[in-house]
Amino acid sequence: MIPLKPNPSAVRMIDHIRSALRACFKGKSSSSSCRLSAATIDSLVKAVVAVALGLRVAHLVDVAHLSSDQINQLIALLRQEPQCQPLLVLHFKDQYMFLCHRHELVQHVEATLSDPNQWIYVDIRGSQGPPVQVVESLLQHPPNPLRKVSLIKKITHNCNHPKTNNKRPCPEILLYWLRHRLQPFLMQGQDDAVFYSSVVPSYMVALTGWLLEYPTIYMTHIESDTTVDQELDEWEMVPNCLGDRRLSLVRVWLHGASFWQDYMLLSYTYPELVIDDDDDDHDDDGTVDPTRNLGFKLQARLERRQQQYQQQQQVEGANNIIMDTRLEIVHEYVTLDRVAL
Repeated sequence: MIPLKPNPSAVRMIDHIRSALRACFKGKSSSSSCRLSAATIDSLVKAVVAVALGLRVAHLVDVAHLSSDQINQLIALLRQEPQCQPLLVLHFKDQYMFLCHRHELVQHVEATLSDPNQWIYVDIRGSQGPPVQVVESLLQHPPNPLRKVSLIKKITHNCNHPKTNNKRPCPEILLYWLRHRLQPFLMQGQDDAVFYSSVVPSYMVALTGWLLEYPTIYMTHIESDTTVDQELDEWEMVPNCLGDRRLSLVRVWLHGASFWQDYMLLSYTYPELVIDDDDDDHDDDGTVDPTRNLGFKLQARLERRQQQYQQQQQVEGANNIIMDTRLEIVHEYVTLDRVAL
C-alpha cells in the first residue's frame, strides 16, 4: 500500500500549527524558559493535530509554562486555521495548560455527569499502601447487575486490605467542578477559547487524569477538600504508594507513514493490584477492562474521522492525514523506586 501524502489542506494546517508554536515558543518575545527545541516542537505539532482532528479530548502542554498573555496569543493564532477552530485552552494559574477539542470535551463532560462510575478511581495517598480501588459509588449506582457482582469479587480478591473506610467514590468535588465550572464555560459559545482558573485545585491530580481520559484516575486529595477552589499546596510533599510496586504501563501509539510515523498519543499506568490482567472475569461476567474500553473509544474516533474524510476525498480541501493511520496499544510492566505525579 502506497502511503497517502498529506494534501494541500492538511499541509496548510500542519504548517500553520508549526508556525504558531514557533512564534510562541521560539520567537523573540518568548522568554528563555519557553523556548523549545525543534524536536520538541515537532512532537507538539503532532499533539495539536491529534486534538484538532478530535482524536483525543485534551493534551497537557507540560514542556513549558506560558503566561495568560502568551496563551491568548497562541490560541488566537491557532484558531486562524479553520481546522483548528474547535481548539480551546484550560489554564490553571500559569502552571497547567490543557489544549482541548471543544466538541469532544463537551461529550466527555456529559458522559461523566451521566455515569461518573465508568472510570476507576484509585486512592494512592500515603507511602505504605496498597493502592485502593474506589468502589462505593459503583456499588450504589452500578451500571448493570453483572458488573456489580464482578466488582465485589474483584475488591475482595485484589485489595488484600482489611480496612475499607479509605475507599472513596468518584470525588464529588470533581463532579461539582465539571457541572458548575467547566460546563457553563463550554455553553457560552465558540468565541470563548480560554478557560482560566486563578488556582490550581487540590484535586488537580484527579482532574488531570480525567481530562486526559485515563481509565484509572489517581486521587491524592483528602476527604476534607470539599471547597471547589481549595488550592493545591505546591510545597507540601504528598507521598504516594506507587513506589516499589508493579505497575501496568499502557502506551497508545499512532502509526502512519505520511505524518505520524510512530507517535505516542498518550500513556498511563495503573497498579496491578487494582486490575488483574490475568483475571478471566473481565469478559465472562460483564466487566469491561478499562484499557480495552479506552481502546474501543479511540479506535471508534479514528474510524469515524477516516470515514468522514473518505466521503470528502473528492472535495478539494479534504484532509487525508489520518487515512493511513492505525492505532496500537502496548502493555508492559514497570517497577519504580518512586513515582512522580
